[in-house]
Amino acid sequence: MNELDNLAIKYNTDKSSLFHDYTKIYDFVFKDLRKEKYKLLEIGVLDGASLKMWNEYFDESLIIGMDVDEKCKLFENNKVRIEIGNQTDLTFLDELINKYQKFDIILDDGGHTWFQQKTTFTHLFKSVAEGGFYVIEDLSTSYLNGSVWDTGGENTTNFLKKLVDDVNLNGKSIVGAKEIQNKDINYFEASIEYILFFKGTCIIKKRNHYLK
Repeated sequence: MNELDNLAIKYNTDKSSLFHDYTKIYDFVFKDLRKEKYKLLEIGVLDGASLKMWNEYFDESLIIGMDVDEKCKLFENNKVRIEIGNQTDLTFLDELINKYQKFDIILDDGGHTWFQQKTTFTHLFKSVAEGGFYVIEDLSTSYLNGSVWDTGGENTTNFLKKLVDDVNLNGKSIVGAKEIQNKDINYFEASIEYILFFKGTCIIKKRNHYLK
């Protein structure tokens, strides 16, 4: 176990090694960033357990929880803010961006439907700070065809697989980004540094400097 996992168990969040086992992944990626003054947005508050975990782990950061349930306002304090709204309401998401400008980490632990995950990522990735991270949890729902999470169309995992092509510039350069030579590149080609896939979750890192 690591310190993040200890906190996850302490606050009884399902991100711990006793449940989804996401904390091993997150500690691996984030442990050297703990003293940064970040803005972390977590979509899906539920009982507030993971917000408490993040609040203690990133003790210099502002933690923002987003949920449709107004009762989640009870979890606010001087370091944790709660925003009430729907993760597919683009007007609400724009208001969130206008309020906070940039987020260093966005973690989607919301409704888990294909439509929710894809819509929120497509709209909010632009608000991830350069060098920041976007995380999508519980990708197992991509494989549950005909379930409540199946909203039709392309599932989230297949959508993310296409971003792998963008990371590789869709073959526009075979020797490195500096040899693009003024070829047109799309937003994700220009902005994604890497994508990490783990069981049930995906972490997408934004470049420090966009490709041109």
